[in-house]
Amino acid sequence: MHIGLLVIPQFGLLGLGAVMEVLYQFSKRLPENQLTWEIVTADKRAVTASSGAAIQPGCTIDADVNYHSIIVFGAQGAWEYSDNRVFNWLRFHASRGTRFGTVMSGAWVLAKAGLLNGFRCSVHWQDIEAFKEVYPLVKISSDIYSIDDQRFSCSGGHVASDMTLHLLSQWFDQDIVTEVREVLLHERLRDPGESQRFSLDKRLATSNPYLLQFVEKLESSTDNPLQVEQICAEIGLSQRRIEQLFQQHFNKTPKQYQLEWRLTRARDLLVATTLPVREIALITGFDNLGHFSTAFGKLFKMPPSSVRK
Repeated sequence: MHIGLLVIPQFGLLGLGAVMEVLYQFSKRLPENQLTWEIVTADKRAVTASSGAAIQPGCTIDADVNYHSIIVFGAQGAWEYSDNRVFNWLRFHASRGTRFGTVMSGAWVLAKAGLLNGFRCSVHWQDIEAFKEVYPLVKISSDIYSIDDQRFSCSGGHVASDMTLHLLSQWFDQDIVTEVREVLLHERLRDPGESQRFSLDKRLATSNPYLLQFVEKLESSTDNPLQVEQICAEIGLSQRRIEQLFQQHFNKTPKQYQLEWRLTRARDLLVATTLPVREIALITGFDNLGHFSTAFGKLFKMPPSSVRK
């Protein structure tokens, strides 16, 4: 079984290291050449990670190699990646029946090659809304990692080890999986269906049921914001009481919390996509571009257009 690890400039070293260490520990416990891997790049030059570390490739996309699987490691700004040689190389291997995996923003690269349409795919929670807008044919998941037929994907660096261990447990003996987990101090192997984000009570540091219900409804209505009065009526609490709870726990009003939530989602879209500012404003519930720009500048101390510079 030979696995290609495709890295692009400014890739995340944490995800690559997590996958490689699991592969290495497995390979030591298997017959020689039963499990091999190599780093693949677009050309022969070393590729620099976002941390500054330089990685020398084992081969380039020009080499004629058969892979059982290819894992794509993305980078900050991967949504702008535009090397057609790489896209064509990925499509060529897809025609051979190769399995594909992605780590974090590697999903942007595979989606741009048209190889995620119709498949379930986990992307980092900050990229979810942007990914849905750009690639509506991809079945976006908020799970920490997903496995869907010939595709597997994980949302972030640390999760890459869970995903790799899970995959190898399907292909190799369970005793080896247990031994590798013990060596790596990986006591609990997380399942694909687990959520990326902390539960709402942990994220908000409160167990108040009214606050949790209110925030859950508020955060799920970004594009068509619910009125505070409407949410209060739905959860059976007066507006005065919910305002008291927000001041007590967050030192802000419900409307301030809602506005900041929408603007933060807008910033994520500005960073992760090339969608027009006006369209992002509409997606996050602002029908007036001037109002959006003013509110954005007040919160982030810069106009929306500066986020992309």
